[in-house]
Amino acid sequence: GDNQNCFGDFYYGGWQELLPHGSRTTEVYGAKMIQHGEVWGLPWDVCIEEDTPRRVSVTFSTRTRLTPFVLEKTLTLSSFSPVLEIDETAHNLGREDLGILWGHHPAFGAPFLSGECVLYAPAQTVSLEMKHKAAWPVGEVEGKREDFSRMLAPNSRKGRMLYLEDLTDGWYALVNPKLKVGFGMHWDHRRFPKVWIWQEANRGRGSPWFGNAYATAVEPFSNLPFARERGEKLL
Repeated sequence: GDNQNCFGDFYYGGWQELLPHGSRTTEVYGAKMIQHGEVWGLPWDVCIEEDTPRRVSVTFSTRTRLTPFVLEKTLTLSSFSPVLEIDETAHNLGREDLGILWGHHPAFGAPFLSGECVLYAPAQTVSLEMKHKAAWPVGEVEGKREDFSRMLAPNSRKGRMLYLEDLTDGWYALVNPKLKVGFGMHWDHRRFPKVWIWQEANRGRGSPWFGNAYATAVEPFSNLPFARERGEKLL
């Protein structure tokens, strides 16, 4: 649909891929783009490459409808390994040189997510709402010192966007020390040199969640929001 809040209205958690656009609605090469682009709402073709006790490998592909891109990704699980490997390529089928804003949107919720969770990442700076920049993980904004690596607690009735910059490598680990459970990602930080952090902790602000959402997404991204509008170089 063309509703600018379409992503939020139909959001069910999980792990979306955002391409050729992230953040709010905008115009992309003359196409009116809803929030977070096209790919997250499209069906995928599926091809099983290997299905053996040693390894399972599946290739997914989809073509955008408003823009001329094809995204292909192969997911692989190997025996005795806790790692999901993702190998993906975005193809531009157009006859024009088109840049993309590309990111991943894996989200976490309770019971894993709690105020006990700590985010580790090799970043040097963090910006709050793209307005205030501070040192990572502990920095000062408007005279208030805060540990930004600690996740918001449930029912804190807060929500915010953080952006990690100046990464020395492409990885993060979100850990719940109380449960002794963690989740990690590793990627080529030349492709995804930024990390967006969306935090929603039962903040009451009407539609679509009415104060009932407790989630955090930690998102490797090619650029900060609105890079296209600022004339920055895209992938």
